[in-house]
Amino acid sequence: NDACWYPEKAPVGESVSRAPVSGTWPWQFEPGVTRFCVGCGPIPDPESPWFSHQSWFHGNIDSFRVTAGVARTARETYPVPEGPFANDSSDPYFDQVVLLLLMDGPSGSTSISDEKGHSVVARGGAHLTTARSKFGGASAAFDGVDDWLDVAMGADADLGDGPWTMEAWVWQDSRHSGGYGSAIFGYGPTSYAAHNLCWSL
Repeated sequence: NDACWYPEKAPVGESVSRAPVSGTWPWQFEPGVTRFCVGCGPIPDPESPWFSHQSWFHGNIDSFRVTAGVARTARETYPVPEGPFANDSSDPYFDQVVLLLLMDGPSGSTSISDEKGHSVVARGGAHLTTARSKFGGASAAFDGVDDWLDVAMGADADLGDGPWTMEAWVWQDSRHSGGYGSAIFGYGPTSYAAHNLCWSL
């Protein structure tokens, strides 16, 4: 909440913020759960008794990327990208990228494209805005109440049991007061909380 863009590669919460992560994490991926959410976490489920655990993000997200099978950065070294994430072979790991949202488009648009071809649906009031941008002239705006991006990942939702990397540029307007803080990325509906099969960053 410092009125500036931050490169994020780690949980956004009270005690671990803006710290890069690498290596293998004990994430669990449930067969049949094939969606990611951006702008909250885990996937909202109003009918679930775990809905109060929802963590909404209030602010803007630009250039969001998930790469399977590789830890792109080490905790000791944190090279901050100076441009938008590449959507071609100039990225040596592009074949391993499973989700790439550049958040480009006209202000007010709810049409957000994944460079890897997955369907993205803007839920709540999530939309693109040109009022604030890190790269490309636009970013996705989230109100911290009920805005999120619903991404149908199919088999790509399973990132395996090895390392993987989530990266984004974020501008946080305020921290969500409910749930477990503010999340920018999540997996599994809140109804899976009792089984530890949902998580968020």
